[in-house]
Amino acid sequence: MSETQFEYGFRYDPMQWVENDSSLDAAEVRRLVLQNPKPQDRQVFARQIDAQLAEQQDDGSIGTHPLHPVLITSEALVELAKLGASAEEPRVKRALDYLVAQGGYDAGLQSIPPSVYDAMSRFDRNEIPGLKGEVSKQIDEADDWIHLNRQCPWTPVKGLMSLWRNRHLDDRSAATLEQGFKNITEPLNAAGCADYNDPWGYLDAAGSVDLPLAREIVEKQVPMILRSQTADGGWGEHSVKVFRALTKYGFFEALRDPILLPADWRIVKEIPVNGDELVSMTWGDGKLWVYDRKANEIIALSAANGIVERQLKLDVEHGESVGWRDGELVLTQQLPTEQGWLSYEKTRRLLTIDCMTGNVQKEEVLDGLFNIKGAAQVGDELVVADGFLNAVGIFDANMKLDRQRVLGAPGSMELAVQDDTLWHTDWLLTEIIFRSDLNGKLLDWGTTPFQGGCAGLAFDGVNLWALDHTRNRVCMIEKSAEAGIG
Repeated sequence: MSETQFEYGFRYDPMQWVENDSSLDAAEVRRLVLQNPKPQDRQVFARQIDAQLAEQQDDGSIGTHPLHPVLITSEALVELAKLGASAEEPRVKRALDYLVAQGGYDAGLQSIPPSVYDAMSRFDRNEIPGLKGEVSKQIDEADDWIHLNRQCPWTPVKGLMSLWRNRHLDDRSAATLEQGFKNITEPLNAAGCADYNDPWGYLDAAGSVDLPLAREIVEKQVPMILRSQTADGGWGEHSVKVFRALTKYGFFEALRDPILLPADWRIVKEIPVNGDELVSMTWGDGKLWVYDRKANEIIALSAANGIVERQLKLDVEHGESVGWRDGELVLTQQLPTEQGWLSYEKTRRLLTIDCMTGNVQKEEVLDGLFNIKGAAQVGDELVVADGFLNAVGIFDANMKLDRQRVLGAPGSMELAVQDDTLWHTDWLLTEIIFRSDLNGKLLDWGTTPFQGGCAGLAFDGVNLWALDHTRNRVCMIEKSAEAGIG
């Protein structure tokens, strides 16, 4: 890929979306990136400010995060500042006063989150001293947060963005920033992903600074950007990040000129499915099995003619995804607790379901995971996606967690087996289907052939099937002959 020349460009004209869309995302692009807001955008921002502040608690904090209320409140304040909220607004003042009352710290943490200083500075408040010392401490402890696999999926990029804003306070900032962006750039795969971190976070960080390595990140993520574009021309909640990064480095206009990126997949056959909330699919015993969470039933479909062969009413609740193991239908289940998926209670289970009656034949605990999603058998091993860890857990034949792996895209959700590899959907890159091996190597990827993301996948030994939950249908799909690489 050359400096500013691309083989393929946008599938849809993003400027049509900018000029005609009335959403908050479009209003933010017009105001924050293109600096050309429409008069009616003011009302859009006012509604969003009210919506965010509706989550304010009695103590002034915003949101209900059980572990990091200071962090979440400060991040909310940063977003409120971007929306144009005033420091004199009583609810904003209460939130700022909450940060001051807490000293900028969350209980149990030894450092003030960078977003606290960012929030305070955006509203011209300076009651929390020590920014220079915190920046120096951040650099001293960079080895704890600058790597991609040490903390949460957003820690490295948030740290780099905050250090960039305050780089003038410590002469060592340049070297730390260089190493941090190098850690992101080098392992990026063809889909713009690396490790379990949010790929949109990489784009956000790269578009927020002005460094050669950041430019390289954006260029490497262009194929991801093109494949994530929706039919209206935008990128949903990621639109500001996309427009900011592409315009900053001169890629936006270059991507409006080339040949439109061809479709990656095409629909060969479709089967309608009557359901209320179709959330998962698998293949087994020569049938497609579709899970309807709201109806709490599993529907067995003939792939040949679409006839409903069985409808299994379940006598258990809180199911997540269907799968197939050792010739039997299985359902992942996550029981609710007061702590939610952060709980260490034994609430994640694999249920073996009788294919004729829908009764539960066996329950097995999935220890070691948090937010379980899809499950699939590869050889003698069971692979279960975890939406919190941004990885899959791989269990041995005795149902002991043997290892965890990040696949070719980190937000793995639904899984389907082809030979010894996995097709998977992704909660971070919702418009794309991926294929990876169990070592995490990306093997294939492409945009779904329908809008709204893919709710489930199944491989019948020859063909790949995708569940279109927005139109209640399962689709046999194949790669388009003209599919582009990027």
